[in-house]
Amino acid sequence: MIGEGKARPKGYYITDACIGCGKCVKICPQNAIESGKPSMIHQEHCLHCGNCFENCPVKAIERQG
Repeated sequence: MIGEGKARPKGYYITDACIGCGKCVKICPQNAIESGKPSMIHQEHCLHCGNCFENCPVKAIERQG
């Protein structure tokens, strides 16, 4: 039936394993990541390109959906 599906969140999020090194902030083409410990991805600006995920030195970024 149409209209009864559930939307699943997609994209990436930063876990508490983040060490605040800022590598993801520098590599993000949209400047969608706010520096911190942990850093935070602003989903409304994220392209879901995976640059942050692929370049995190401590694997603190996980994929949703």
